[in-house]
Amino acid sequence: MASIKKVTKTVPLKSIIKKISKQNRNDALEEIGEYLLQEILTSVGEGKTPVNKGRYKKSLSKDYKNIKKQVSSSSIANMELHGDMLDALDFKIDVGKMNVEIGFLAGGDQKQIDKADNHNKFSAKAKKTKLPARQFIPRSNERFKKKIMKEVESIARDYASQDNEEIEES
Repeated sequence: MASIKKVTKTVPLKSIIKKISKQNRNDALEEIGEYLLQEILTSVGEGKTPVNKGRYKKSLSKDYKNIKKQVSSSSIANMELHGDMLDALDFKIDVGKMNVEIGFLAGGDQKQIDKADNHNKFSAKAKKTKLPARQFIPRSNERFKKKIMKEVESIARDYASQDNEEIEES
């Protein structure tokens, strides 16, 4: 069975990005991508999911907890044994489509994509593993938590406000 090629969420932002001038859309999308990346890392670091109604088992098995204690100071499931997987977390913007794709992108390190799949349970194969769900990337029919999306909207509003200020100053 072939491995899944990516574990990502494309966040459609057209309704809020279209209010921003074309010359500022790239910067707005970059800032939103950076924000989403940081929110995922913060949530995972706390052993929580950033996904609305997502599942995240914070505890570790006794055996894995012992292994982790030898490598890390954390004894919760924060996805940071060696840091390889979270280092591969990335985003890409599409100014034309006005969206941000975030997660483990196609063409990235396949080993990290497979790990992310096993935790997020994107593929049928991953859903069959005994590894507990620790979802930090929304599936296509899911969203990030409301507070995260409200901040995304706030970032976009700030860029739209800057555009209005620039017009008024002209």
